[in-house]
Amino acid sequence: MYIDFREARQFEDFEIETYQLFADNLTQTISLAKSLELNHRRANHLASLNKIGVALTSETILHREQIYEIIHEQVDKLLDADNYYMALYDQEQDVVSFAQVVVDGTSVPVGVSPYTPRKRGKGLTELIIETKEPMLARHGVGELYEKAGRKDYVGKLAKSWVGVPLLFQDNVMGVIALYDWKKEMVYDDQDKEFLQTIGTQAATALQIRKNFLNLEAEFKRTESANKRLKTAREISQAVVTDLGVDHILQVLRDHFKCDYAIILNLDPETDELYIFSQSGVGDVLDKTPRIPLGQGVSGQAAQQNRTIRLNDVQKHQKGTYVKYIADVKSEMATPLRDVSGKVIGVLDLEHVERDAFDLEDELLIELVAEEIVLALRNIEHIEELKLREEKERFSYLGILAAGIAHKIGGSVGLIGFEINDIRRLSNNASPELEEVLQRFEVEKKYLHELSEALLKPEQAKKATIEPIEIHKVLDDAIEVAQNRLDELDVPPTLTGIESLPPVNGNKFLVEVFAELIRNSVKAMKESPQKILQINGRTTTANNFVEIHFIDTGHGISVEQIDHIFELFFTLSSVGGEGGYGLWMIKSIVTGFGGNIYAESEGEDKGSRFIICLPIT
Repeated sequence: MYIDFREARQFEDFEIETYQLFADNLTQTISLAKSLELNHRRANHLASLNKIGVALTSETILHREQIYEIIHEQVDKLLDADNYYMALYDQEQDVVSFAQVVVDGTSVPVGVSPYTPRKRGKGLTELIIETKEPMLARHGVGELYEKAGRKDYVGKLAKSWVGVPLLFQDNVMGVIALYDWKKEMVYDDQDKEFLQTIGTQAATALQIRKNFLNLEAEFKRTESANKRLKTAREISQAVVTDLGVDHILQVLRDHFKCDYAIILNLDPETDELYIFSQSGVGDVLDKTPRIPLGQGVSGQAAQQNRTIRLNDVQKHQKGTYVKYIADVKSEMATPLRDVSGKVIGVLDLEHVERDAFDLEDELLIELVAEEIVLALRNIEHIEELKLREEKERFSYLGILAAGIAHKIGGSVGLIGFEINDIRRLSNNASPELEEVLQRFEVEKKYLHELSEALLKPEQAKKATIEPIEIHKVLDDAIEVAQNRLDELDVPPTLTGIESLPPVNGNKFLVEVFAELIRNSVKAMKESPQKILQINGRTTTANNFVEIHFIDTGHGISVEQIDHIFELFFTLSSVGGEGGYGLWMIKSIVTGFGGNIYAESEGEDKGSRFIICLPIT
C-alpha cells in the first residue's frame, strides 16, 4: 500500500501506526477473499468431479465418444476449454491419436491433418506420456520445449498451457490438455490438480470400457469356438459315417450362412481348377469355366497354398477376379492338401453380401479342409470298391449272358424256319393266322437283337483294348445312328470332344455311343423340343474322361434310376422292346475299366448319361 501528499511534510508516528493497521486489515480481507474464491472453485471442482464420476461409473457401459463428451463438458464449465484436446496412446503400437479436439470453441474432425495418428515424437504430449507427470506453462510453452529439449509441436505456440496424463494403475492411456493462444497465466496449479483428477476418472472409465469389450470379445470367441467345434464335430461325423461331401457342404452353408459352398479339384496337367461338388449353386457344372492357377480367389488360394479371405472381391480382385457365379461380394477359399502337403483342390465359400467372413471363419475353414480331404479319400476308396465289385459282377453276367445268347440264337433260327413252314402249309389262307405270325416275327427280331446284345460284352472283352480317339468313335457312332438323328429338331451339338485325350477301348465303343444316341432320340419322341447335347471333359482326379449325353426327353423317375442298368429293366411300355441296351453298354464300358451313370431331375425333365473312360 502506498500513500503520499502533494506538499512536503513529516509523517507522525500515530499516522504510520494507523496506515499499518489499515494495511494489515486489507491484507486479511484480500486473503479471506482469495480463500473464499479458492473454496468456491474447489466446491465447483468437486461438484463437476462428482458429476463426472456418477456419469462414468454408471451401470451403463458408455461409448468412447460419450466419455469424451462428458469430460469436455465438465471441464468447459470451470476452465477456459475453448482450445482443448484429448489424445490417446497405444503402447503396443507406440502411436498417439486424437480422440477429441476443440479449436477456438469449435470441435474439429479427428483423423485428418494435422490431427492424424502419429508415432510418438518429441512434443509436450509425448513428454507427459513419458514422465507420467502433469505440466503447467503460465508464460508461454516455448520455454517448456527448450527445457525438455523438444522440437515437435503442432501449429503456433500457446501463451498458456496445462496438460495431464490419463493414468490408470501407473499406465498412461493418453493426455488431456488445455491452452490459450493469446493470454498468459490463464491456468494455475489448482486447475492442474483439478484436471489431473478428471484425467484419472477418464482413464478409469476408458479402462472399464476396455475391460468390458475384452470380456465381450472373449465371450464371443468362446461362443464362436463352441460353434466351430460343433461344426467340426458334425463334419467329422459325416466323414466317419460316409454321409458324403454334399452333406458336408450343406453343413458349411448352414454354419457360415453363405450362399454357395464349392469343392474344386486341381487338374495337375493343365494347372486348372474345376468343380467337383457344390451346394447352393444349382447345376452349373458344364457352364462353369475352368479356373487357371493364380486367377480369382480360388486360383490364388491354390497357387499360394494359403487361405484367402476377401470381403469385397470385385474391389480387391480387379483384373483377376473370375466371376462364374453372379452377385458374389465376399469369398473365402482354402487349399485342400494331400498327406504330403501338395495342393489337390480348393474349398470355396461365397456370399452375396460384403463383409460376410471374419478371422474366426478363416480358422474354421482351415480346420474343415482336412476333413474334406478325408471325405474325398473315402469317396475315392468307396468308388474304387464299387467299380471293382460292379466290374466283377458284370463280367460274371457277361459270361452267363454269352452262354444264354448262344442258346437264344439257335432257338431264333429254328423259330424262323417254323414260321416259314406254317406259312407254306397254310398257303396264306387266314388273315388272322398271318397276324399271329407277324407278332412271332416281331418277337423273333427282339430275341435276335437280344442275343446279339448279350454276346457283345464278351466279344468286346476279347477284342484288343487300345488307345481310342473319342472324336473319331463318336463320328462313326453318329453315322451309324443317323436314321434316328433325322428325327431331331437340330443336329446334336458337340462340345469339348475334339480336345479329349485317347482312352482305353476298341471298336465296340462305336456301338456304345450309337446305342446311347438312339436311346436319347427315342426318349424325346413326344417332347416339344428334341435337342441332344454331347459334351466331353477331362477329370484327372481319377485320370478319366467324361462324355455327357444330355437330352430333353421324358426323363427318369427317382424309383427307376437305381435300376436303369439292370438286365431286362425297361422304361418302354411296348412289349418286346428294350431291357438290354443300357445293360450291354455298362457291361462293355466296365470291361474297359470305366463306368456309366444316369442323372435326371425327374419325369419330363430330360436325362443325362455320363460315360467315364480311363485315359490311356
